[in-house]
Amino acid sequence: MNVARRSALGLIAAVGLLQVGQSPAAEETGSFAFASSLTSQYATITHMDGAIFSGVSQGTSTIVKSSGEPFVEGKSMQTRCIASGVVSADGTELEAACTSSSPSGDMLFSTAKRRVDGAAQEGGTGQLTLVGGAGRFENITGSCPYEVDYLTETLYVTWAECTWQR
Repeated sequence: MNVARRSALGLIAAVGLLQVGQSPAAEETGSFAFASSLTSQYATITHMDGAIFSGVSQGTSTIVKSSGEPFVEGKSMQTRCIASGVVSADGTELEAACTSSSPSGDMLFSTAKRRVDGAAQEGGTGQLTLVGGAGRFENITGSCPYEVDYLTETLYVTWAECTWQR
């Protein structure tokens, strides 16, 4: 075997090993962006110096940008959240636990927290934490800031760009 051919085969083998070495890493971390459109139905009671509310938000979440699996660009999931919050003179504290489910049964679990100076329907930014899942989202964790824009009192859109890891 001549020197040039051995060098070429060595280079091909090295590139192949690099690619094999990079594949698992690519599947262990990544990023994605999503947009959700949700409707809410809450009950509110007056309590102490403010109010407490709780209820359900549900709708769809669509992956609009992704570095790759398990978040597939263009795929949508049904999202359902149980949310609660406290309204006081200091503002509104909100917290929600959400499950996003794909048609094939994969589930992504997350929690969202947000604080606003006024009413929740004023929108604003918060922190989303990915806390695991089932199927292709098993053992996914991560976090990202998110933004909420209310279109009506009960219809809102959420946007986030997240990083994740296993």
